[in-house]
Amino acid sequence: MHISKCQIGPLDVTLEEKVLLEFVKANPKATQEQIAKHIGKSSRTVKRITASLYAKGYLKRENAKRNVVWITIEYR
Repeated sequence: MHISKCQIGPLDVTLEEKVLLEFVKANPKATQEQIAKHIGKSSRTVKRITASLYAKGYLKRENAKRNVVWITIEYR
């Protein structure tokens, strides 16, 4: 079994994804621009990371395009 150097523990997430998850867990109303600034990535990269986390089931969005609330899915 090959494990990516970026994979964190038993989670199927990269270091970037882990940092984003921790930030939105503490700041569920953060905008993608705020997330990008905090993690030092572009807004486009944040969109890619959030899409990946959504597809993996670790992140959900609540509400429409405005006033988004991020919900992290508890993982073990």
